[in-house]
Amino acid sequence: FTAELCMVFSGFISIRYMLHQNVVMTGRLKTRTIDLGAVSQLLLGFCDAVVEIDSSLKLTEDSRQLSTLLLHNQGMTSDGLAGRDFLSFFCTEDRGRIKESLLSGSSHTMALNARMM
Repeated sequence: FTAELCMVFSGFISIRYMLHQNVVMTGRLKTRTIDLGAVSQLLLGFCDAVVEIDSSLKLTEDSRQLSTLLLHNQGMTSDGLAGRDFLSFFCTEDRGRIKESLLSGSSHTMALNARMM
């Protein structure tokens, strides 16, 4: 009887600990989501266009701001930007340097001085 009681108690403690960890991780995720939203809003205040790219330097979603900035008066809409190669918007001479900068893995903020097409 005592061994069974110890097993039940130990199971209860384990479940309670996992529930506590779940609550803590959910809180951290919400905080990071709020922080990311605040950073995005701040960037939009300072930049003409803010885009997100994946590890292969492709645009992850459509961008009305980038479309307006680069493709206005060319008959293109933002519908086709998701999945496009981000480097294709830069002059050929600048692409290698930009690719190297973006893939360097540096966590430092950087400014790119490049010509866009």
